[in-house]
Amino acid sequence: MRIFAFAALLTFGALGGIVAASAQSARHADEPYYQSGPWKVVELANAFCEIRWDSDAGGRLSLSKSSTEPAYFNFQLTDELDYDTPGRHVTWDFDGERVPGRLLVGKYYQIPDSTSQVEALFRKARTLTIIHDDKAVARVDLTGSAAAFRQLTRCADQFPGKTVPVIPPPAPPRSML
Repeated sequence: MRIFAFAALLTFGALGGIVAASAQSARHADEPYYQSGPWKVVELANAFCEIRWDSDAGGRLSLSKSSTEPAYFNFQLTDELDYDTPGRHVTWDFDGERVPGRLLVGKYYQIPDSTSQVEALFRKARTLTIIHDDKAVARVDLTGSAAAFRQLTRCADQFPGKTVPVIPPPAPPRSML
């Protein structure tokens, strides 16, 4: 009888520990890893981390980073533009330093080939302007971005060997096939 009671205590103790750990991780998932002003760093899927900058003026900048890859840059407009096909002339302008970009599905702008040089531009620039066909579609004040990027790197280093899942580019329109 004592053995069964002892086994029951161990089982319920272990279950209680799992429930407590789950509750703690659920609370932790709701809390940002870092936040300062408009810059927020969050952990995603226990595999990578992301900087989020939300604007009331119409968009969200996000940088997803793993410990093994450069940051993946994405900007999502709140309103979809009236573009039937992805734009050919998209650039991300970091204080005059231009990086080629692309538009996916009318409102998702990306830098397809990010490098450590692009990360350095993000950390040192004061303003980011996303330009599509010679028209500025988004402006981001990068004040505080260097500190947020340091926290992003620290957060991503918690998950060694993991990678960021990347959204593949869309298929070309049927008219181009």
